[in-house]
Amino acid sequence: MSPTGADASARGAAAMPDARLDALDAAAVGLLEPLIHATDVDVVGLAGAAAAGPGGAAPGGTGPGTPAGGWRIGLASALDRLAEAALDLELIGLGHAVGLLRAHLLGVARPDDVALELASAEGWVSDAIAFCSGQLPVDEAPTLIERLRDWPGLGERVTPELVAPIASRLRQDAERIAAATIASMQAVGAADDLREPAAMPPGMEEVPAPMVAGHEDGETAPERAQAGALAVGADELAMLAEAAGQLEEEFAPALAGDAGAADRAAHEARIADSLEAGADAIERFANAVGYIGLAAVSAVLETFARTLHALASEPARFDDRHRRLLAQVAPAWVRLFREPSPQAAHEALGPLGDSAWPMPAHRESIDAAMAQFASLATVASRRVAAAEQPVDERDLSLEIPLDADRSVVDNLLRELPTLSAEFSSCIDRMASGSGDAIASAQRVAHTLKGSANTVGVRGIAVLTHQLEDLLQLLEPVDGGLSAELIDVLADAADCVAEMSESVAGMGPAPEGVLGVLRRVRDWTNRLLQDPAAAIAAPAEPRAAPAAAAEPAAVEAPAEAGQPVASTVPAGPVEAVEREEKVERVQQIERIGQVEPVEPAEPAEAAQGASAQEWLRVPASLIERLLAFANEASILLSQAQEQAVEVDRVRATLRSGTDQLQDLAGELERLVDVRGTALSERRAREDFDALELDEYNDLHTVSRRIAESGADGRLIEQQLGGNVAALRDSLSQLERIQVDLREAALQTRTVRVDSVVPRWRRTVRQAARMAGHDVSLQVDGEATEIDAQLLQSLVEPIAHLLRNAVDHGIEPPAQRQALGKPPAGRIVLAFARDGADLVVECSDDGRGLDPQAVRDRATALGLLEAGEPCDDAALARFVLIPGFSTRTRATQLSGRGIGLDVVNQAVREQRGSLDIASMPGQGMQVRLRVPVRLAAVPVIVVRSPSHVLALEVRDVEQILTADRIFDDADGVRRFHGTAGPIRLVRLEDALGLPVDAFAPPPGVEPAAPAVLQVRMAGGERVAVLVAEAGQTRNVVVRPLASFVPPIPGVDGAAVLGDGAVAPVIDLPQLLAARQDAHAAPALDAARRAAPVCLVVDDSVSVRRTMELFARDLGYEVDSAADGIDALERVARRVPALVLVDLEMPRMNGVEFVRALRERPDTRAVPVIMITSRSSEKHRRLALDAGVDVFLTKPYTEDALAGHIAQLVHRR
Repeated sequence: MSPTGADASARGAAAMPDARLDALDAAAVGLLEPLIHATDVDVVGLAGAAAAGPGGAAPGGTGPGTPAGGWRIGLASALDRLAEAALDLELIGLGHAVGLLRAHLLGVARPDDVALELASAEGWVSDAIAFCSGQLPVDEAPTLIERLRDWPGLGERVTPELVAPIASRLRQDAERIAAATIASMQAVGAADDLREPAAMPPGMEEVPAPMVAGHEDGETAPERAQAGALAVGADELAMLAEAAGQLEEEFAPALAGDAGAADRAAHEARIADSLEAGADAIERFANAVGYIGLAAVSAVLETFARTLHALASEPARFDDRHRRLLAQVAPAWVRLFREPSPQAAHEALGPLGDSAWPMPAHRESIDAAMAQFASLATVASRRVAAAEQPVDERDLSLEIPLDADRSVVDNLLRELPTLSAEFSSCIDRMASGSGDAIASAQRVAHTLKGSANTVGVRGIAVLTHQLEDLLQLLEPVDGGLSAELIDVLADAADCVAEMSESVAGMGPAPEGVLGVLRRVRDWTNRLLQDPAAAIAAPAEPRAAPAAAAEPAAVEAPAEAGQPVASTVPAGPVEAVEREEKVERVQQIERIGQVEPVEPAEPAEAAQGASAQEWLRVPASLIERLLAFANEASILLSQAQEQAVEVDRVRATLRSGTDQLQDLAGELERLVDVRGTALSERRAREDFDALELDEYNDLHTVSRRIAESGADGRLIEQQLGGNVAALRDSLSQLERIQVDLREAALQTRTVRVDSVVPRWRRTVRQAARMAGHDVSLQVDGEATEIDAQLLQSLVEPIAHLLRNAVDHGIEPPAQRQALGKPPAGRIVLAFARDGADLVVECSDDGRGLDPQAVRDRATALGLLEAGEPCDDAALARFVLIPGFSTRTRATQLSGRGIGLDVVNQAVREQRGSLDIASMPGQGMQVRLRVPVRLAAVPVIVVRSPSHVLALEVRDVEQILTADRIFDDADGVRRFHGTAGPIRLVRLEDALGLPVDAFAPPPGVEPAAPAVLQVRMAGGERVAVLVAEAGQTRNVVVRPLASFVPPIPGVDGAAVLGDGAVAPVIDLPQLLAARQDAHAAPALDAARRAAPVCLVVDDSVSVRRTMELFARDLGYEVDSAADGIDALERVARRVPALVLVDLEMPRMNGVEFVRALRERPDTRAVPVIMITSRSSEKHRRLALDAGVDVFLTKPYTEDALAGHIAQLVHRR
């Protein structure tokens, strides 16, 4: 190394603070935890699972402890902490080596490499601990990168080009650590104020080291060690105790007892295998003990491991004396590390020196080990440091930096609500005593911190970093946590959730974050001094849920620019700066490093997730997909209508073909008659040859006409087959289209449980403010509904919950006096009812006070004194804006803002709200809101003035109307499938005129039908409709927000012909209008549209004129010639006639003359449209009585003008 480099290292070492050296050493020791928990079962189980394939399991399972291969994920997480500590001290080489290994461990191990990885990990971790403690020679520092070349599955990525620069960096790092260690030892006992702040590099401010339990003078672990005491973290002792407990499993076969002579060989083989496995486990255990500084103890254990190896080679020597001694080993070492004491050390070390062993431990070795245990000083953790630097508002900012990567920000916004909800769930499980909840909460907090640091959201990073430290101190705690600590963790979880929602744009920023952070840090510092403070006292009473003390959420933050009191620790602020430095250094010094990836969810969380892949798409794309599906549904309806129209045209074609064949037959008869006459004339010799030629030509034409008629009939039959195939294809397309839209809707549906944590937090905070003890039960959490609908209901339901806590649930003492449980209970239930979502919020509190509601309504002038009003009507008063029975406003209620907000939100979703109160027993609020469905099957009912779409939901049968009768009271009933049932006319239920669905005059009415409807309570009602039309699947569109909710009307649908039909829910309609009656009938002249008669022998011209007349507001009758037209006139007198001149059977002039001869049609306006433009034809038409003679071509505007003049003149 060059002199210049040596000087620089010396200067850096001198500046390197002791506390951060301790943090580096502690992070290195933390690598032991996953290795201590790892067993041979991990290796065998992981290899077996890999060999079994996806979903397979290794024979024998994995047994208790961590999942197979779980140590790899744990080691990767520990390496993450080591990387932070290394890069905090600018140990670049160590950071690169750690990053390479961490990225590899987060990947999937190859089955062939699994058995070798654990051994490689033990060797690498041993070197890493020596490196970080300054005990690894500088020349051996490159082993940290060179060992990775031999790591199974990693060696091919660690190329020589990558090794050389990292090895050089590692040497520089080792020199810095060695120099700093010497300088630190020389500086022990020096006063803190003798240090020159200017000598510290930027960001190297001193952080106090972990304090030893019971030493309030602030003596640090290194100082204690210098004085002869060995500082060991309580979490490290807990890890060793757990590892000792696992030894018993290895020894179990050897402790099973002797066997008969016949089984002697097999028994000795089992003993040999057990002793060999136990010896390997003791070696790993000895390494772990040595890693934390108990070198003498480790030496005794290594001697014992050699003893077991010797016995394994000669299993016949293993007798009952050895069995009794071996049975004492595991329990004794578990007791020793759980509660270290001289007596426990004697009980653990004594059996290892017994003369019965082939190679017992020497007395001197045991005495040295006893001396080490005597000097043992327990600290809470060597991986967590107390922090005392203040925090200001900038450190708790929730702003996203302007230069943040947009894709990274999007990922964060998607992950934050889920992660915060998971963290809250972990805290709830901790409160219930779940053993694995602490580790899960620590993992989620670490993920939240990493995600927030990646984007730069400092507030979340600061709080979650401190929570991670606190949870880490709770790992070794055996027993329930104190209620006070659980309250602090619950408040912190609520705060993290509210901060996450604020960043995601789902709510305002929380208040009192400083107070929450202060309480978390106070507990961290408290546990560093007294780890037992976290354990609940045996007879500790339940904490008052009302939080008699001021809640942290209302603590006022410091003003901008004003420093916060120095009692607020600052570890998380430095953690944020450290995360930023890590990212900066990694970007500058990246040398082919693989980008680390956060580990996947452990097996417990992954079990519920299948192997399906997930994609994230923008919500706008889903909206476009839904819009396209809706348009496709409308186009499909139009295609279905066109198919019906084609079928109608086919029927017309068949009728015309039949008529053509009849005429052809008649023509043939006439030709035959003429042929007979020609034959008679030929016999009389007055026959003309030219007449014979004419006959032959006529006979040929008649035959061709007959053949054309037959061809037309064949074409009509083929068209019928094509129409039938088209209908089948449309039916299949309809099913596919429904599935398509259903799938599109499912892409934006979410489960209710995705927002349940927010409601639980609402109840918890409201209960704390009100001084009540309340539990929330949520039923139907798996219900899936539209994401927008669920989001719109989050705040209204939160209002209901707050109202139930404050107004409904009584104080615990009052509840006990009433014979109720001290804790109140709120049940929130979700269910789907057809096209509706039903939400019920019920509590077991006091219910509504009818007299208080009446008094308040009277005071507000809403009710006259003494005016009768039932309880249901009184309950509706609480929905009025500004209505409150409280005389004093609190943080929760009293301002009249609550249920009216809920009611308004439900009305905006076109839903309804009902209240049921039982005084003294509780209250239930029931919300019913429509949900978005893919398609709703309906029956289309048409009339000249109405088009309705009746939902087939709860329509059990469609029956003929031939079983209607009057009972003894004269009430019309219908004999349904289950007997006589009530009959309701559709016009009565809708409040329409009695003749609303009557056909136009002269039109034969269709056969009526009866719909048998099942009501919500099980009652069956018969609904009489004028005609049961076709069944269609329609897309229901919500009505405009300014239209008030109409009972029974779910929305509107666009039909295939473009008509807009209201969608009617019959059960709701009948329930809301049980006593409704039809409106009086309208005058026929007022309700009937004028009739236009179109007379033309051309089908295409008739169709064109029909559409034109309908556009002008006319009902249209049409006829092919004058005779058909007179028949139409006899049934219904038209208000206007459009007629052609030249037509068969009776031409236009003859028809007009006949029309003018009738008294009732003498004044009907007639417009003749023809291609004959001569003055002769014009004069003939006008003389017959035509009002306007119009020649082709013409314009529709000109025709419309003539019609307007005629109608006005009339």
